[in-house]
Amino acid sequence: MLKKEWAISTFIIAVFLLRIPPLYFTGIKNIFLTTHSIVVLTIPLIFLYLFSQRLYYKKRLPYLNTPEALFVVIFFATQSLSIFGASNVEIFLQRYVKIIFGIIVFIAVKELVAIDKKIIYKVPIAIIAGGLITFGLQLILFFAPDVYFQLGETLIYKNVYSITITNFSVGKIFDDSFLQTVTPFIIYYLASSKNKLIIPVLVSAMVGMGMVDFASNFRYRVIAYVVSLASSLGLIFRFKRNLIIVIGIVFLIFLVLPNVDKYLRQNVGFSFVDRILLESETRDIASIEWRLSAFEQSIQMASTNIFGVGLGNFFDKSQFVNIPKTNFPNYTITIEALKAGPHNIFFQILAETGLPGLTSLVILLAYFVRKDLHIIKDKMSGIKTAYVLGFWTLILIGQFFPTNNFTFFTLFFLFRGAL
Repeated sequence: MLKKEWAISTFIIAVFLLRIPPLYFTGIKNIFLTTHSIVVLTIPLIFLYLFSQRLYYKKRLPYLNTPEALFVVIFFATQSLSIFGASNVEIFLQRYVKIIFGIIVFIAVKELVAIDKKIIYKVPIAIIAGGLITFGLQLILFFAPDVYFQLGETLIYKNVYSITITNFSVGKIFDDSFLQTVTPFIIYYLASSKNKLIIPVLVSAMVGMGMVDFASNFRYRVIAYVVSLASSLGLIFRFKRNLIIVIGIVFLIFLVLPNVDKYLRQNVGFSFVDRILLESETRDIASIEWRLSAFEQSIQMASTNIFGVGLGNFFDKSQFVNIPKTNFPNYTITIEALKAGPHNIFFQILAETGLPGLTSLVILLAYFVRKDLHIIKDKMSGIKTAYVLGFWTLILIGQFFPTNNFTFFTLFFLFRGAL
């Protein structure tokens, strides 16, 4: 029993480490010596321990005989088949390993829930704690960039630090942790907590996260925040209980936002509002145009490759490969964005894994929709509704932001495993 408790505690710590940026924990700047590398090592070990226990005691795996498991297997198979269209096998394997890791997380969560059903209440605490640290670092970047530069250069994994600083230089606060998925869990604890001292802390965090999302000048972050907050208040609070808290959150947000907008206009030169109004052709319109071009190219790739061009191979097969530097004022940011793919999960899957891959994803998500509607209709579902909203917030972000990183696949299968 002690070993199983160790497995649960270690998994929760791993989730916490996942929710914060990858940090160097030894002072040595090496990709294998970051907090995320601990997660990559730890969760498979937990999986192997739990799976070996099943084999040793000859226990069945009940979750394998479900439609959900079947659809996950089909999805994984279509991702695997895209190897036949991959010209860059190294990049294919980098993405493939992330999907495998996500599925390992999925099975590990199922196993841990079978051991202790209360884990679904413990994991969100790690998600919130890690999310608040990520939020705190972005807050420091916004208000005290010099402090962030000193900390980040030493502590944060160089690739993440570099892209964050590059975006900040053009007035944006970068985030690849899908921070908005934390919102439903904060709202859940606001709705259920009887501790009056923690309520103002969570309300402040919720408003503060909204402020950073608006200050980020990324349109998708604001959309994800608003939708996640509104759906969480509506489906978890149901707008009937704790009405004062709901009104308080909305009031504080509307109180803060005009000041954020004013600050950005004075210090950055533009705000989220300007981006929504498409005031700059190079900053606001060009990004939409290249996305539309990427969508069109995705369809073309799928029409000539039955299994797609291979995971991670979109950029190599796209027309963006030979873009001259003179075409874009912020070439570094633009080229990194293009390398990440079409910035839409459906078009990315279509291009890289073909029509079979897209079909398997749509079937999988359709099954999740059906399952989640039953959860939401149950007024006693509480924490499960938070997982549902966290998952669909992740999918919403995936309509505008690359879904090819380590965090995306981990959260995707973590949320589904808990349900």
